Amino acid sequence: MLSAKQAAIGELAGGVAHEVNNPLQIILSRVQLMVVRHGTDERLRDGLALIETNVKRISRIIRALLGFATHNRADAEGQPFAVSTALQQACALTRHQLESKLIEVDVQIEADMPNATGSVGELEQVFINLILNAANAMASGGRLEIAVLLEGESLEVRFSDTGTGIESEHLDRIFEPFFTTHADDGGTGLGLAVSYRIIENHGGSITVDSVPGEGATFIVRLPVAGPDTSSDTEPESPGAEGTMDAQPLDTEPTDADPTPE
Repeated sequence: MLSAKQAAIGELAGGVAHEVNNPLQIILSRVQLMVVRHGTDERLRDGLALIETNVKRISRIIRALLGFATHNRADAEGQPFAVSTALQQACALTRHQLESKLIEVDVQIEADMPNATGSVGELEQVFINLILNAANAMASGGRLEIAVLLEGESLEVRFSDTGTGIESEHLDRIFEPFFTTHADDGGTGLGLAVSYRIIENHGGSITVDSVPGEGATFIVRLPVAGPDTSSDTEPESPGAEGTMDAQPLDTEPTDADPTPE
């Protein structure tokens, strides 16, 4: 049911985004030109700055819509890769955001993990979305634990935070397009929807468990690559006890725009 709804919304979103984006860029360029010409008028400058800020916010939403429409249409194609590759890059790109919120991050990866197949870039986007989603739930600091496990024929990546948790009435809607509990913080409601579509296109699943006030755990499951496939990038060597620590990321928000919730 959710997949059908996402498919229909994706078709509409792509068309609307393209139609809105061009006139939006014209508005933005005119506003920026007026700032240059009339920057000495403080009252006018403040008004133009407000317009520019909100036009840029709309532009971010448009990019998110285009990303959602793209992931809605395309099945994942790619080569075998180590999940740790995507995870380590996502951790590096979000280190500043997490450090600024005093969030401690612990990453554990079991030894000798098999590869997944698909787009390492798309998986990286999913992991960034989930990391930043957790960060949004821990405004006063906390702990994010990320674990990569082998469960039967699936790779399982768990993101467990100590944040505010998700209300029970929201759990069934959390992956719906445009649903967000962070609208006041600029959330578009597309980050988790895009993540859901990407993981589904990779033949996997994404679920969430949460108790309000006690945090949330998002679980990504991906099928392992076939036995005769290998990755161009080997996973980093595990630690002495069979786990890998992705630099205890007392962790970095970059300028990446992964459309988090």
